[in-house]
Amino acid sequence: MKTRLAIVLLAAWVGAAACGSKNSDGGSTPPTPTPTPTPTPTPGEPVSDSVNGTVAAFGYVPHLLNVSRDGTLTVTLTWQGSTDLNLYLTAGTCADVYGQNACERLAVSDQVSGNSEMVTFTVRSGEQYKIWVDNFAQTSQTYVVQISIR
Repeated sequence: MKTRLAIVLLAAWVGAAACGSKNSDGGSTPPTPTPTPTPTPTPGEPVSDSVNGTVAAFGYVPHLLNVSRDGTLTVTLTWQGSTDLNLYLTAGTCADVYGQNACERLAVSDQVSGNSEMVTFTVRSGEQYKIWVDNFAQTSQTYVVQISIR
């Protein structure tokens, strides 16, 4: 009877360890996370996201945007300090915003003062765009790009 009880208790302990209980060294083993699917927005539901980045002195950085719903895209760029940053929106296939291979800028915000730039553009679900952050200063600059589709 004691052997059967010991086997049942051992089986229960092994089963509990496999489900995320204490492991042999006394630590906890978290259960394997289940991926959470990204919800598809309903037609009237706004979509928003933000991206943090750093742009080098006299450099520019693209951020790819996959549009998940129809609406008006608003992109807002903010940063601290006196650096002059500009904001451009192009097609997602755009390889460069300067030089011989430069592509069309669909929306531009290029104020020379302040700490923010903003563009708006009408978009459709399934389209792809690039958001470009351009630095006209002699020092690198951190920034935040906020994206909203309503």
